[in-house]
Amino acid sequence: MREALSLSLSEWQNYLQSIGEAKYRARQIFSWIHEKLIFHPAEFSNIPKPLRDLLQKNFLWPQITLIRQVQDEKGVTKFLFKSEKKVFEAVFLPFPNRISACISVQSGCSLDCTFCATGKMQFFGNLSVQEILWQVYFMQKAFKKKITNVVFMGMGEPFFNYENSLKAADILNAKEGQNIGARHITLSTSGVLPGIQKFIEEKRNYSLALSVHAATEKKRKKLMDIESRYPLSNIITYLENNRSKIRSNGLTFEYILIANENMEKDDAKALAQLAKKVNAKINLIPLNTNYHSYQRPSEQEIIHFQNLLRNEGVLAFNRKSPGLKIQGACGMLAAEINHD
Repeated sequence: MREALSLSLSEWQNYLQSIGEAKYRARQIFSWIHEKLIFHPAEFSNIPKPLRDLLQKNFLWPQITLIRQVQDEKGVTKFLFKSEKKVFEAVFLPFPNRISACISVQSGCSLDCTFCATGKMQFFGNLSVQEILWQVYFMQKAFKKKITNVVFMGMGEPFFNYENSLKAADILNAKEGQNIGARHITLSTSGVLPGIQKFIEEKRNYSLALSVHAATEKKRKKLMDIESRYPLSNIITYLENNRSKIRSNGLTFEYILIANENMEKDDAKALAQLAKKVNAKINLIPLNTNYHSYQRPSEQEIIHFQNLLRNEGVLAFNRKSPGLKIQGACGMLAAEINHD
């Protein structure tokens, strides 16, 4: 059976027409699910009871369990969910000017960046569209606050689960649902070049974040195993040749800051050169884990590196580490649970 939350509006229209129901019912059903966040057909009060019963019978509705949640003093909250054998985490991030949801697209990750906890856990596969959307909808219902921004930066690589990730983004963006603006939805990739190419050729208007973390091949190979498969140089060449197809402010570099590893003056210069080639701003992320004896830089070192980049003429922002105390910051999601 198909998962109810995974159907787009047009798919609901096609389904209803196929069973002889009026097409306009699709908008009503889609609204109940994706705008009102009601997941029990019995509560769809403007839908005839026979159709409600059919929806209950013929579709899979969310059976996702909340295993644990933990919150810090600033309201940042990490959730651990389980769906069959898949476990995955999401983080609720309240800021003064926005409410963000950091969500996962895989249970674990098939990549193994040396500084990231997710790649160290067992990989249980891709999340479905329903499982991806559930994270946003659950958090919005839990806090009764409208989520304004969604970042696909939790567990897993979105472009290794391309179809489900982009379909979930489309549903979140749909005006009949949550109507989250495309500029407020960001997909982060470690550098899956075929996915980047598809994303751009399909003229997706969502924001794109590229995890760079080192601007030279030698250093990036040490930090990210994907460098051997999809070299950063090839990605930059493609982006440079196709930059006009991306929104002017729609490209960001993510850069983890590791003391004595990737924060020298030459690192800043090389990173700035890449950013200027493709008109990307840079988000600096202080290291949050301690694998391989890596060290988090001091605040003074962070400011110094940020100033090196700014002196090279690029925009660089310190994202800091929201959720650090609850193991919910960048690179820390590992879904610690015993699997039955």
